[in-house]
Amino acid sequence: LAHIELTQNEAVAAADAVKRRLSGRDRFSRRFAGHPFGRAMATTADLIADGVGAPVWKVQLAGFDTHADQLGRHHRLLAQLGETLAAFRASMIELGRWNDTLVMTYSEFGRRAAENLSRGTDHAAAAPLFLMGGAGEGGFKGERPDLEKLVEGDLDATIDFRTVYASVLADWWEQRGNFLARQGHTPMRLIRARTGASAGFRV
Repeated sequence: LAHIELTQNEAVAAADAVKRRLSGRDRFSRRFAGHPFGRAMATTADLIADGVGAPVWKVQLAGFDTHADQLGRHHRLLAQLGETLAAFRASMIELGRWNDTLVMTYSEFGRRAAENLSRGTDHAAAAPLFLMGGAGEGGFKGERPDLEKLVEGDLDATIDFRTVYASVLADWWEQRGNFLARQGHTPMRLIRARTGASAGFRV
């Protein structure tokens, strides 16, 4: 119980310190949208600009669990993702931080290939993953999904997500002997050039 209370107090103190570091200035030429994801990414950009040196930032865009009415919801969510990441990229370029910034998406699960009776899709194994940053190699990795080769109704994942994590650990954080690589998840080329792990951010 004492450990839990100490951890909670440290978290509250850290949150208060972060709030104090936010200048509140409207410093970026490109505006972030007003939805929750846009506001969260705007705060992240502000904290980076204000010198909060956290190596990792985690921001959530919720709503992709589209069991019903997927078409409209998915369109809206991808629009929010695209416009917000574009604004974040522009902000990091203004700060001169884009080359030492790595943005990586992840999800707990993917979606099935077939639509269900509620015009949505249910949980599945495979899912896309996006990386972006000034040091990113770019391009499409792995094989394109084949709707004629499903695995129990799911798309067949051609890259193990642990390989992606092993690659980021090896080439971004310079942890080439990381535990995932030791387990046989050989890193793949995702990052063109590295400018310093101490300055790297993952959102």
